[in-house]
Amino acid sequence: MSKQTIAIVEDEADITELVSYNLVREGFEVISAENGEQGLALITENLPVLVILDLMLPGIDGLEICRRMKDNPKTQNIPIVMMTAKNEESDIILGLGVGADDYVAKPFSPKELIARVKAVLRRAAKLDDSSDTSSDNTITIGDITIHPDFYQVFVKDKQIQLTLSEFKILQTLITKPNRVFSREQLLR
Repeated sequence: MSKQTIAIVEDEADITELVSYNLVREGFEVISAENGEQGLALITENLPVLVILDLMLPGIDGLEICRRMKDNPKTQNIPIVMMTAKNEESDIILGLGVGADDYVAKPFSPKELIARVKAVLRRAAKLDDSSDTSSDNTITIGDITIHPDFYQVFVKDKQIQLTLSEFKILQTLITKPNRVFSREQLLR
């Protein structure tokens, strides 16, 4: 089995080196870029299993990279962990709102970052596994149609763009109607 590739888009070389070292120790292959343009090209060409993305980058910033990834059918399902010095609640909400699957504030613990990366990858794998259980597992409730195999949601035949996290929450709520979930349950 080949190693899973993770892309790091970070302009600080020492942080890239620290994160790369810890990811390689955990068995991942790492590719990296130091600015937004290089990062977007690297992601599009290599299609990593996950992207660790700084917000404040030269050229294209991390939020714009995230938006472009989610708008591109080739990259829209790649999980993103934002890693940034911007740690205000509004920054976190904005990052998660444009498509990030998790958010790690600098300074960070390498062990915590690795744990978060593995958790995001597990959630993505569970979503992939659940979509493989049936050849046609389309879910329709009223005007909403969900195609789990393709991570697509349609409302009245109009496709709605959702982040991976939003998709998973919607799928959970629709497949388990009349059930109340706590915030912690939805986060898991």
